Amino acid sequence: MLKTDQNYNSVIIVGCGPAGIASAIQLKRSNIDFKIICRKFGGIANNANKIENLLGFPDGISGQSFVSTLKQHFEKLSIHVTKDNIQNVRKVIENENDLFHIKCENGEYYSKFLIIATGTAPKKLNIPGEKKLWEKKRLNYEMYNFTYQKNIKTIAIIGSGDAAYDYALNLSKFPVKIDILQRSKEVKCLFLLQKRAQDNSNITIINNIKLQTMTFENHKIKIKTTRRPKKDLQDYDFMIVAVGRSPNINFLSEDLHKTYKKSKKIPNLYIIGDVRNKKYRQISIAMGDGVKCVMEIMEKIRKKS
Repeated sequence: MLKTDQNYNSVIIVGCGPAGIASAIQLKRSNIDFKIICRKFGGIANNANKIENLLGFPDGISGQSFVSTLKQHFEKLSIHVTKDNIQNVRKVIENENDLFHIKCENGEYYSKFLIIATGTAPKKLNIPGEKKLWEKKRLNYEMYNFTYQKNIKTIAIIGSGDAAYDYALNLSKFPVKIDILQRSKEVKCLFLLQKRAQDNSNITIINNIKLQTMTFENHKIKIKTTRRPKKDLQDYDFMIVAVGRSPNINFLSEDLHKTYKKSKKIPNLYIIGDVRNKKYRQISIAMGDGVKCVMEIMEKIRKKS
């Protein structure tokens, strides 16, 4: 693989949430050639109802507004995003050079350095009826995929963490009734999110729920549980599942995946942001990861020049 080939870049970034975006901006400032590939610009920042702990936004900012600002930053710097679905990432030897091979749905690329900033994927309930509801577009896992329609009057949100409560608050701007269904009485979200949800007349919190099955009958979602809550459940028009997230790394080759699981370092491979930060998933941390890894890449390049 020659460095003049059009599908070669010194650095390739996979994913463009805040971590990948910060990497791209730092690479642009450093005059290092790169390519950034992703499916959804902004990642799950698009889901956020209100980001309140990011420096420079004293009044907070909605996720979509924040992502719009990031797009403007890219436009200002003339950074192009390659929209594609990543299928496989592996390490290869081409012309005696160690390179990364990135196979996408619509193309294949090579790089000397690889930054993986693919964030997390939502966990599923894995109960009967879930897949069918998803196929009927009555169930979703990401807030940014939700489109309000007038026939949606009731929504169930499954979960008890920040995401579940944040989604509920986001949806409460529509004329809908929202039930947050939790497996236990324990709330895992920030207190301020819990307080806002409790004070919102459109949101009801129902505890002691353990879902067994879900069906779609007469244009309604019907839920069966193994633990009966104190409050009878209604039928719903739509459902959002927010029961946790897992690192989005299914595209890694077997050897790279094993190395990731063992937390071992691979030369010139940088796994940054939410995909590696476990419970410390914050936009500011992810952006710092992005800048730091590019500074390390710059140092390596300078030493070899």
